[in-house]
Amino acid sequence: IIAMARSLGLRVVAEGVETIAQAEFLDRQGASELQGYLFARPMPAAELDLLLATGGRRFASAGTQRRASSSSLPAPAATAAAE
Repeated sequence: IIAMARSLGLRVVAEGVETIAQAEFLDRQGASELQGYLFARPMPAAELDLLLATGGRRFASAGTQRRASSSSLPAPAATAAAE
């Protein structure tokens, strides 16, 4: 599916990425963007505003920014103390 979408000039967003192994596989296959618990857990809108305003520095990892290659994949996102 990724190869077909790329051949049509489409961007591919892989959802539900939970492990670095999944992220590395999807990166090697050519997925344009990744999202899932590996990058961030669900959060209130106000917390998302803060995350976006600080460029993803809410987390100790690289945050939710797009990665350039598998070598720059973030570590699993930190969870809030209340979770």
